[in-house]
Amino acid sequence: MAAWLYRAADAGLARRIAVSLGVSDPVAFALARAFPDEAEAERHLRPQLAHVSDPFAVGGLREAAERIVRAVNQGERIAILGDYDVDGVSSTAMLVHMLRRLGADPAHFVPRRLEEGYGLSMAALDRVLAEAKPSLFIALDCGTNSKPEIDRLKAEGVDVIVVDHHTAKEARVGCILVNPRVNDAPEAAWQSLCTAGLVFKLVHGLLKVLRLAGDERGTQIQVKDYLDLAALGTIADLVPLVAENRILAAHGLRALGEARRPGVRALIAVSGMEPGGVLTSVDVSYRIGPRINASGRLADASLPLKLLLSSSPADCERDAAQLDAINRERQESISA
Repeated sequence: MAAWLYRAADAGLARRIAVSLGVSDPVAFALARAFPDEAEAERHLRPQLAHVSDPFAVGGLREAAERIVRAVNQGERIAILGDYDVDGVSSTAMLVHMLRRLGADPAHFVPRRLEEGYGLSMAALDRVLAEAKPSLFIALDCGTNSKPEIDRLKAEGVDVIVVDHHTAKEARVGCILVNPRVNDAPEAAWQSLCTAGLVFKLVHGLLKVLRLAGDERGTQIQVKDYLDLAALGTIADLVPLVAENRILAAHGLRALGEARRPGVRALIAVSGMEPGGVLTSVDVSYRIGPRINASGRLADASLPLKLLLSSSPADCERDAAQLDAINRERQESISA
């Protein structure tokens, strides 16, 4: 018969944790099994934004941020394609919103599942190149294993940035790549970030590039403005809520609960919750997330992205109701 094997806890450390952090003995012993000292235990128990690492420490991120700022400042045509799951949609909404605040007007795309499949495909590129004619293309939550597609873009004279967290299965793509699973050490604090977490760090990196250049936009915009979308993608993508994921989730849940974006407010309402209340990771994983993912059943899966980018409460309520109806159909088909 299977049995749980518990790691031994240092009783002295557990007592120190109980006293210094003001927690019960069972909690203190659990923390003592998982962490080497009080400081690490406190970081886990009380995650602080101050503990988020320098965005430029992430492999490829500074180069990506500098290329994007140059594209914005020179008025280049920018196209962003993000996958249609919650991580991809949250990431795309975050970056599009940020670039709009910087003065750009990026074209944005979500793969049409029935026609184009998922991720970065040749069929999706046909649409991007025809409609956007970009000089800079950014792939979010896809692209790590899309060398033929990226080679095609480069042959067309398009610069490419990939921000992704999936494991590389083939030759390294020849573009600016932000992917800790490819570029960074396994012990890096950002190693388990999903794409939404990486795009949050990219936003931070964009602001840092602007500040270093003496550009006032770097101080007018706060990276905290994007905690809600970072948490939405992080929690729904089911990455481990440790290290930087835990920081983004803890602080982002508070921001999500405030529901400052009309689209978030509408999603919370159709999910049977009260905007302005306290949200948990379960609320995101099992109530909000499935309604966004329901769009994958549509021929055009861009509805959740439109919802998160909209400033119209009326439009958001209508679109959220449509996503809710699609999700109910999905639930009924499963239970039938």
